[in-house]
Amino acid sequence: MTKSGRLLKFALSFLLLGASAHGQIWNQSDATNLDWQSMAGSLDGTKLVAVSVYDASNVDPGLIYTSTNGGQNWNLTSAPGNYWFSVASSADGVRLVAGANGDPGPGYPGPICLSTNGGSTWQTSSVPANTWQAVASSTNGQILVGAAFGDGIYISTNFGVNWNLATNNVPTNIDWISLAVSGDGSKIFATYIGGIYVSTNTGATWTLPATTLGSFWLPIACSQDGRTVFAGIFGGGLYASTNSGTTWNQNTNATVNWQCLAMSTNGSTVFAGANGDSLYLSTDGGASWNLQSSASFPTPNSWQCNYCSANGASLVAGATGDYIYFAVPVPVPTLQIQTAASHAVISWPASATADGFQLQTIAVLQPAASWTNITAGITQIGTNSVYTNSLTAPRAFFRLKK
Repeated sequence: MTKSGRLLKFALSFLLLGASAHGQIWNQSDATNLDWQSMAGSLDGTKLVAVSVYDASNVDPGLIYTSTNGGQNWNLTSAPGNYWFSVASSADGVRLVAGANGDPGPGYPGPICLSTNGGSTWQTSSVPANTWQAVASSTNGQILVGAAFGDGIYISTNFGVNWNLATNNVPTNIDWISLAVSGDGSKIFATYIGGIYVSTNTGATWTLPATTLGSFWLPIACSQDGRTVFAGIFGGGLYASTNSGTTWNQNTNATVNWQCLAMSTNGSTVFAGANGDSLYLSTDGGASWNLQSSASFPTPNSWQCNYCSANGASLVAGATGDYIYFAVPVPVPTLQIQTAASHAVISWPASATADGFQLQTIAVLQPAASWTNITAGITQIGTNSVYTNSLTAPRAFFRLKK
């Protein structure tokens, strides 16, 4: 914009970090207060499924719920009541698989049930009833994996029609805890109380990396290509592998009871929850972590399950004996510029100022130039923060920075 021969220009720059939950606003969904155990969803973040161990009485078997609007609203499905421990979804949210224990303790077998219509109807699969602790699915739902507590790992390569027990270099009688599967189903990661087993050929053969031995591993998640993997230790830290589970390195030594992990398809966003603690989010592949806090949920909380969309923008989490919560991105503020008399009037939402955004200025745009914070002359008019700059002043650039 030109006025009186002077060029006025502004730039908008933002980095969503800090107190408002790392660019997220958390809200409580309409889901019932239950012992939420596991959740999954479509890659785009719209269709979700969540299972509970118990019903509202905390005595009778749990149920399965679905959401079609990113976890804001939930509906009870027709799935039979059972002690559901795990659920997985295809990339489009149409094919679902859920595994149950027949009782909350080991030794009481339950089914693996399948849905081919987003949870509207369910069928019991052909795999024998067992103490199903975890299930996982490839993106198209063709390759399914189930891990039984005190038993083995079972794999289906035909959408759950037939199942086979994995026996090559992998135990069939240990306490499996969690599963993660690459998008094509070729790479499978399975945690147990003592290590992490890895398969890179859809369960045909398995390896046990020495760097995982001796720890009480609980949650695990991987990127779509299966190269980036994160896993958590009960009462220990988070560990990461960038070579499909061949070697592992400690990512954070936070000694909390890690319970759930979710990841964006490229592995850059990692979402973790701890039982008796908090939710944590990294948007740089684990290089830094941000505590998620909100007035909408208690802290600490018994976080048990969580979900992350393919692009990392949609986050959902559920707790034992509590509700399901969903996050929406903090609105990105924009600068507006108008002329009044001999001044340029620059305004932006006052809520952005409260959220930590700072108005900055610079005379010349250069890569190494330093921006200057504007701290004086800012007023609030209505719901906007306002700053005025003389039209006769030298050229200036403005931006909001957090």
